[in-house]
Amino acid sequence: MDFSELGVLLRPAFRKMISRIPQLRNALICTPDGFNVCSVGVAENLVGRMAALTSSVNSIGDALASDFSWDVPAGGLLDIITMEAQGLQIASITIADTRQPLILMVSARTSLGVILVNIKAAAAEIRELLA
Repeated sequence: MDFSELGVLLRPAFRKMISRIPQLRNALICTPDGFNVCSVGVAENLVGRMAALTSSVNSIGDALASDFSWDVPAGGLLDIITMEAQGLQIASITIADTRQPLILMVSARTSLGVILVNIKAAAAEIRELLA
């Protein structure tokens, strides 16, 4: 399955999630190696860069989480990473246990709780679609 087919498959769960997050700025699903699967609110000339940055931030977060944990094997530890920049909440979640591991990133000017609840729900729906 190529990335465009994967994007079409995931679009219902993606649209449902973005409709539930107020003041959504952008959202994207990418592969851990930085390829865009689907996105909204990202300028076309920035889609590749945003997917690569999301993947890189996730990799850095995973390395930090592995280094600061005890009795946990390195790699694959990170579930969710969050950041805040002047009221803009940014969160990404790793969607593992599927044929294709993915990263879902969302940014919005809303409460972090709203974002977390909705990306967790979307991740579960995406896992079901890929099962």
